[in-house]
Amino acid sequence: MIKNKNVDLKNTNKYYSQEYSNCFSDNIGKFGIDKDKFDFLMERLKKGQKKLKSDKESGARYLNIIDETDDIQELQEITQEYRKFDDVIVFGTGGSSLGAEALNQISKITKGIGYPKLHIITNIAPYTYQKVFSKINFSNAGCIVISKSGATVETIMQFLSIVPNLRKAVGSENLRDRITIVCQSGDSPLRRLGKTHNIRIIDQDPNISGRYSVFSVVGLLPAMIVGLSANEFRIGAKDILDDALNNDIYSVAPAIGSAIQVGLMEKNINNSVLLAYSDRLGSLSRWYRQLWAESLGKDGKGSSPTYAIGPVDQHSQLQLWVDGPRDKFFTILRTEQDVQTVKINDEYLDCMDMEYIRGSSLIDLTNASCIATYQSLYKSGCPTRLISMLDTEVSNMGALMMHYILETVFSAYLLDVNPFDQPAVEKGKKIARDLMTKAKT
Repeated sequence: MIKNKNVDLKNTNKYYSQEYSNCFSDNIGKFGIDKDKFDFLMERLKKGQKKLKSDKESGARYLNIIDETDDIQELQEITQEYRKFDDVIVFGTGGSSLGAEALNQISKITKGIGYPKLHIITNIAPYTYQKVFSKINFSNAGCIVISKSGATVETIMQFLSIVPNLRKAVGSENLRDRITIVCQSGDSPLRRLGKTHNIRIIDQDPNISGRYSVFSVVGLLPAMIVGLSANEFRIGAKDILDDALNNDIYSVAPAIGSAIQVGLMEKNINNSVLLAYSDRLGSLSRWYRQLWAESLGKDGKGSSPTYAIGPVDQHSQLQLWVDGPRDKFFTILRTEQDVQTVKINDEYLDCMDMEYIRGSSLIDLTNASCIATYQSLYKSGCPTRLISMLDTEVSNMGALMMHYILETVFSAYLLDVNPFDQPAVEKGKKIARDLMTKAKT
């Protein structure tokens, strides 16, 4: 049994709640985690908590960046420059773009009223390029190029593919006013490009891995351009980190999530499904997917993250989830407050025998579908937690993203892997470079 008898099976703070009682074998049967295993892992995480404190005190940048304010002040002037544009294109891949896209999607601000439209280009598909760029007036557009190393080939080719459009529209002499490069200091292709053509360069912190960089300039600059408060974003993260550092480990939500997931891995539940019941949370799910996969997938360890969007994916995958292989842990993510939709028109209901939807809205159906899926999963014996964002303000987003960062780091501690490197990714990049080189010979 859980040693801390006062532990609640639902964590709640002012940003989100985490209901996790339906992850335990006592509640759902043999595919849940046993409470003695959970207790064992939580006791181990007391040392993990001490290590986290030590990392914070020793200056770990991914943790300490949220305490800073000077960098936000420095970005304000650039932010104002970019707000004069109708369109801003952000080039980046993986950790250089997924966090910014999550923040852009969660924004409550109506685009086009005082703010530019943000286009975050994460891939190199020609169709996407043609679709996006055909609608952009490059004479009133700016772009941001983000690559920590300054050598990410996808990002460089993304950028070089539109330089002719931009140069034709504004002239080579005006590119500095339209382009910002974000990369770490030291020699790199992008930094050489910036120096050669007098393009503005912002230093990216070399001590923050890309997938942990959402609280740095990588996530902040695009978010600030569309009006999100960088200070509020960091405040939410800081509150969650303070809780994780100073509270009893049994009340630390990210530690609890970590113990549950790692304990389930030991039962061969090696898939982690994040099912978000809001289109506005879809990019958050994709950001989480990289964070979890690239941080933990080492030495034959880890679990495979999958993102899904409800209600559409409950129709396409719930059959498999409930009645297929029992190798999945589910996190259902929802917002308790969202944009209210207009209620349906009731005048045609009389002949349809569907009185249960009279007076309802699409949000009502989304919420009912969410809870129905949650109950379907755990009542079928699938380990399932429910995370409810209490609002979609940017501070809530900061809190939830810090939760996932800490849950990942705690899990790495339990699995004894380094959450900050990605040796297999670097190997793949080298192979791609060799293939491109051979194609030219």
